[in-house]
Amino acid sequence: MHITVLNGSPKGKNSVTLQYVRMVAKMFPEVEFEYYNVVYKNLMKRSKKALTDSLARTDLVLWSTPVYYLTVPGQLMAFEELVFSDRALGDAFSGKNASCLLTSIHFFDHTAMQHLQAVSERLGMNWFPGYSAEMEDLFKKPQLIRMKAFFKVLFSSIGASHTIGRKFPDFDGTLPDFVLPEKTPTGITDKNILIITDFLKEGTGTEKIVHWLEKNGGAGVKILNLSESKIAGGCTGCCICGYEGVCSYRDNFHLLFDDYISKADIIFMTGAISPTSYLSSMWKIFQDRCFYQGHKPVYAGKTVAFVLDGKLSLNNHLRELLEAYSDIGKIRLASITATDSRNFSEELIAVVERAHLMASEPDYETVTFNKVAGMKLFRDFVYLISGFFRSDHKYYLKNGIYDFPQKNIKKRLINSAVGLALSIPFIRHQVNRQMIPKMVEPYKKAVEKA
Repeated sequence: MHITVLNGSPKGKNSVTLQYVRMVAKMFPEVEFEYYNVVYKNLMKRSKKALTDSLARTDLVLWSTPVYYLTVPGQLMAFEELVFSDRALGDAFSGKNASCLLTSIHFFDHTAMQHLQAVSERLGMNWFPGYSAEMEDLFKKPQLIRMKAFFKVLFSSIGASHTIGRKFPDFDGTLPDFVLPEKTPTGITDKNILIITDFLKEGTGTEKIVHWLEKNGGAGVKILNLSESKIAGGCTGCCICGYEGVCSYRDNFHLLFDDYISKADIIFMTGAISPTSYLSSMWKIFQDRCFYQGHKPVYAGKTVAFVLDGKLSLNNHLRELLEAYSDIGKIRLASITATDSRNFSEELIAVVERAHLMASEPDYETVTFNKVAGMKLFRDFVYLISGFFRSDHKYYLKNGIYDFPQKNIKKRLINSAVGLALSIPFIRHQVNRQMIPKMVEPYKKAVEKA
């Protein structure tokens, strides 16, 4: 069996994820592994023929990548864009089996896997569910046993020519025709407005949306065009920023926050939906570079609306990802809308009006599983590595994020007393008889007293 490994880590041969693949190779010495570092554009230009030759004889394409901001690194997305734009290279992927090996702290690794599945299926590949490892699994025997069992099943399925039902539709690259609203939104406030976009060409749908928002989104609108921002490169995962919150790049990326994002009350994020099932790789590189702020919700309290050019109805996983991005960032999500909506013109009016309504309510917040579970995962991770991520640690201490349940002595004592009482059959029987009315009683009292 021959496997083509596409190393999507910006660290190249020093990738932690790649060491997991190397471990799998040691577990299965009879399998041939061939490696390509696909995030380096110049290298890929020189290696294109070698890669296509490898793909021609491969039994499995294995994406190897860390999880960056709920999905794959921006540099890997740039490679995906290259594959979709180069017909000969894209055709080399068609008909092949595909899977992935991810590393992370299991923070939205499922959305990263969905992204790779969408890319693979849209390239005409037969997708098999991938393996997601926690960063330190390589040092734990039970996890290594589990990983070996997973790849044994995967390789056996490929040997048996199994196929699995497809999840994602083909990408329809035609951009929808749409009409911009003729009327003007009402309820406009004096909030500071920022539009973040990435359009390169005049006359595109994204450019038209940006200019309409610039005219109708509010007073004092500022535009941050990522295509003109001179970002030196994507996040390399060096984590040098962990201690003081200062990026290893010296391209003044932090000024984008100081001059634009930190001063905005309402942010409209715009861009075209890519064949990669995301926005452009430039958008993703921008988001990845925000990691110099660490695991802090840097957009907390800001009202954000995503206005996209493309067929969002064929990319529901993109909607899920943007909703999760908003939840964990403690963003007030006004809307996610796209030009394929039947009522795009009316929705665009509503997006602006709703954004101003939400921004005017300081106590507005929604709390769901993404926000709660995501912050608990970050809480535990930062606490255990606080010597390194010192900037995060100080923020978490200051903002009471270290809300470990064992600190709630009162509830622990009550719980112990309840447990002791319920161990007596007679008391447990009496409690069970009155469980529902007693459960709701304090809530009824709270409503009556309000």
